[in-house]
Amino acid sequence: AAQTQDVKGLILMGANSRPMEDLMLEQIEYLSSQEKPSPEITNMVDSVRRGVKRVKELTKEDMNDSMGVLGIPVSYWLDLKTYDPVKSAAQLKLPILVLSGARDYQVTEKDFSLWTSGLKDSPNASFRTYPKANHLFINGEGKSLPAEYDLPGHVDKAIIDDISSFILNGKLN
Repeated sequence: AAQTQDVKGLILMGANSRPMEDLMLEQIEYLSSQEKPSPEITNMVDSVRRGVKRVKELTKEDMNDSMGVLGIPVSYWLDLKTYDPVKSAAQLKLPILVLSGARDYQVTEKDFSLWTSGLKDSPNASFRTYPKANHLFINGEGKSLPAEYDLPGHVDKAIIDDISSFILNGKLN
């Protein structure tokens, strides 16, 4: 959005504000805590922890590491290290709508709180969280788990109405 004048506003749905590697670890720890972990799951969690530690330690000298970390090229991780999405959004003068599902285990309330605090001085920023919505903005009950994503569903009408209102007015009603 900062690189073009063609963007008239931003709608951020389930947008992370923290480093991706932290979210990856948080997600796998959450999922492994939902059932009695098998040795394979325990090994996977340990592997992700080691990968996250490695990501945190990456420097430009690691650029030629052809193996990548956590299945992702080193160049990508290094690029992400210099990117702060909240700070970048705060510098924009565009209308911004930040939406969050309270049942989202992939991008949690921690991220939404960082968006709201980081954009609190932006007169063009609007925020809304939906108590029953998961990461796909489909309503459900209880703890959200990956199997829920396989179930047919629709984005709640209230969410669609909020998005429509923002598109038409540049703010929420």
